[in-house]
Amino acid sequence: MNTLHEPPTSSSSEVPSILPSGTPGPPVEPLGLRQDPAKIVEELKVQRDTTIFRLLMSARSAQEFRSLRSELFQKYVYLSGAISNVVKSDIDPRDLEELLSSAYAGLEEQIRSDAVLFDGQEEARSDALYSVDALHRAQALFCQIVESLSGTRLEESLQRYDAQLNFEAVSYLWFALLHLQAIMFAIDAKLMPSAEVLKELLAGLRTSTRAYAVVRETWGLRFDHTFNEIDLSTALPDSESGYLAQQSECEYLHFLKSNPSQRP
Repeated sequence: MNTLHEPPTSSSSEVPSILPSGTPGPPVEPLGLRQDPAKIVEELKVQRDTTIFRLLMSARSAQEFRSLRSELFQKYVYLSGAISNVVKSDIDPRDLEELLSSAYAGLEEQIRSDAVLFDGQEEARSDALYSVDALHRAQALFCQIVESLSGTRLEESLQRYDAQLNFEAVSYLWFALLHLQAIMFAIDAKLMPSAEVLKELLAGLRTSTRAYAVVRETWGLRFDHTFNEIDLSTALPDSESGYLAQQSECEYLHFLKSNPSQRP
């Protein structure tokens, strides 16, 4: 089993440790779970939410937040990973993409309409919305990668590098989700953490852009040779879809220029 280490500070470029809890499920638990799974999820959520509450309200300074996050990160991921595994065991994998879209749409609407945490802080609100959109795209793309594992086989020379990318992708996704769920908990409970803590929450959520870049690279190892042959003007006739695809590619290319790839 992998050993968890202290996650990075907000300004660090170090990758958070891989976590033995599988890939994340929807950030909001779907309705309609069978009674037994629903009961298990509810019990686990109480423990997870208590952990998030401690992180939000016990820390007042940035340093206190980072120290407490280091202490609680492992517990948060084990609890959230257990919830994700229960949820994913009770839903059809073909429904996951739709559940993700519905969950993230609801979260974005809550952030837009919030009148407490982001009251008078439109720049912070926009920052959060951008990061949530990046996290949604990263998680949705990673789901496609997971689904393709049995049907695609990489060249042996790329397999180790691909494993490293997947290692990083899962770690970044969990790290960003911790900060997203802390923000949503504060909105739901109408809590107001200190200004320094809110800044740390937004910085941690911003890890989602890094998550997307890493997920996009591992996706590219499998599909870029096929993707490059597709005419996007015909494959994505919807203007919004085309815009999002273009935006994603620009972000990915910008990331590669800023962080030269170590691909063999």
